[in-house]
Amino acid sequence: MLFNGYNGIVDARERIGRFFEQVHNYKRPHSALGYLTPVEFEQQNLSELY
Repeated sequence: MLFNGYNGIVDARERIGRFFEQVHNYKRPHSALGYLTPVEFEQQNLSELY
């Protein structure tokens, strides 16, 4: 095992999509988005359109 629970580069590449869906989009706030997660930012901006 390398690090972060991946069993090598092939395993990491196969699981990158899951990382973005579960961590990056839902849990990680971004300074460029006003410290909201991408999902929160999208929900906030969609509600402002309607």
